[in-house]
This record gives sequence, structure tokens and C-alpha cells, in this order.
Amino acid sequence: MTIIKRTFHNYFANNIVRNFLKKNKISLNDIQNKIYVGKSAYSGLGIFALEDIPKNELIEICPTIKINNKDVPEKLIDYLFENKKENKNEQIVELMTEKKENLNYKYFPLGYGILYNHSDNANALVHFVSAQTKDDVTTESIISNEVMLFCAQTNIKKNEEICISYGQTWWENRDWKPINKEIMLRKMFYPSEKK
Repeated sequence: MTIIKRTFHNYFANNIVRNFLKKNKISLNDIQNKIYVGKSAYSGLGIFALEDIPKNELIEICPTIKINNKDVPEKLIDYLFENKKENKNEQIVELMTEKKENLNYKYFPLGYGILYNHSDNANALVHFVSAQTKDDVTTESIISNEVMLFCAQTNIKKNEEICISYGQTWWENRDWKPINKEIMLRKMFYPSEKK
């Protein structure tokens, strides 16, 4: 069931994202109709595929807002990303840790970026890329020059939830454990079963 279907906002398309798409020869029409927000089996809302999405295909482009660590509201901590250049090509994205000394700032993704749930068997990954070219004039803006690209890590079926890995550090810093979907479903359908 589709809860929300988004149209791309002209404000962002007219600025950083438009330039990024043009530079990389990507058609906005090809990517904006691939996903929707729906009820997740993991927790709350999640992102789902409107159509089959092949491995390595671009799922979404999210402009980001750069926020200084000292200005991050406590309730927003779990939804912010760090841009770790050395992890750019790995299959794990590390979300913000409570150890703010690692970097001086975090990125708040626009679009659906904060709605991707975690899975140990993630079918998508995130890359950070700079949308600014060396010829661009740097201007002070709330929108950062870093853009998050969500890409399919595996073939994703229509109506399948699209998940990323939050990385082990995210869980360790909160002393939490990720929800295992199989165990959760077993508890829902077989509550008396002991395992």
C-alpha cells in the first residue's frame, strides 16, 4: 500500500541536484518514480520499490543539509549521516555516532533519506558525492555540496522494502541490537514458541 508518493521539489532541482544530474547524465524522470513510503515490517515507515530495481541502479538522490555537531538537536541524532570518504565504496554506511569528536559536522538527508531502515542483509547502499565542480562558485547555503546516492546493492523486487546497513558502530554506541526480521516475524506468528 502506498502511503506517500513524492514529487521532486523544484527548489533543489534548480540548484545542486540539477547540476549533479546534468554532470552525470542522469535523467530525473528515471529515478523519481522508483520508490514509495509504506508501513515497514521492521519499524514504523520504510522505503519500498514501486518496480523491480536491478543491482547497481540508482534508487534516489538526496541533497543534504550540513549541521555542525554542537547544533544537532538530541532527537535528530539517530537520523544523521557522516560522510566518511574512506567508506565511500564499501557496502556499509555509518550513521552518526554519539562520539561527536569524530567529525565537526553531520549530514541531514532530504528526500526519503532518513526513512531507510536497517537490515543485516541490506539490499541498498549509500555513496556520498560532491555536487560542486571546481568551476562552481562557493556560496554560503543551508544546503551542502554533498549529495547522497542510494543505489541497489542487489536486485530488488517490486514492493520489497529497501534497506541499508547502519554499520556496527551505530548499534554499539547505543548498546542496542538490530531487529532480526525472521525472529520478529516468528514471534508475531508463533508467540508461544520458545527460541
